[in-house]
Amino acid sequence: EAIVAVSRLIATGGIRLGEVWTVGALPGRGKTAFGVQIALANAQTGTPVAAFSLEMQDTEISKRFLCATSSFGAMQVRNPQTIRRDRWIELMESAASLSQLPIFIDSRPSLKIQELLASARLYVRRYGVKLIIVDYLRLVDAPGRELRERVGYVANALRELAKSERVGLVMPTQLRRPEGWMNSKPTMLDLKESGDIENHSHVVLLPFLPVGDDGGPRPEEQMLIIGKNRNGRIGSLPVYFDERRLQFGDRDRGRNGSEKD
Repeated sequence: EAIVAVSRLIATGGIRLGEVWTVGALPGRGKTAFGVQIALANAQTGTPVAAFSLEMQDTEISKRFLCATSSFGAMQVRNPQTIRRDRWIELMESAASLSQLPIFIDSRPSLKIQELLASARLYVRRYGVKLIIVDYLRLVDAPGRELRERVGYVANALRELAKSERVGLVMPTQLRRPEGWMNSKPTMLDLKESGDIENHSHVVLLPFLPVGDDGGPRPEEQMLIIGKNRNGRIGSLPVYFDERRLQFGDRDRGRNGSEKD
């Protein structure tokens, strides 16, 4: 059973129950945005989702959901005083619709792996959760003297969780910073701290969002790299990252849709 066909972007057939997907990117290059998009796509089809956000507060995650499902841009949602008074009803209606979605957010800033596993199983038993997102891997507290050991322990524990509970599991993780040019395309070698992440993943996605000399985006070069896919092809897909709504989309259709205010 496919619990999500993440969007038209992904040529993977969607996340299957028991599978582990990894989304690897540099800081600020789309890994959390992609996790939010996966969570929202599932919840909108009625699939219960549990998201463990160790990096962001639940209010920040909620704001991302809001701008992804409304006509309001991320800066407007972040600074609501900029929204015209006559549009507040639209904002409240969007928020009300979001509140009905089966998304459960745990935003504790620190979490031991055993606490995470216990909470995840509780969500599965109590709410029928079918998809779990952990953002992000290296922030989970686990046994081990070195970061590599701790990350490997967490990755293996989450793999076992996905298999035993028959849920899909998405692990956004941070890539190592490239030694040379920041616009170097990410590869599987850039997965940070532990090869165990790669070994335990059914699919590895690497968003590539290069920037120009002025720090602005280069949308014509944006892509989603499929670095590993146990049951399908690997390669890269042209995408467009809508910075206004913090969403990935098809490059042809995404740019046109993002022009609206």
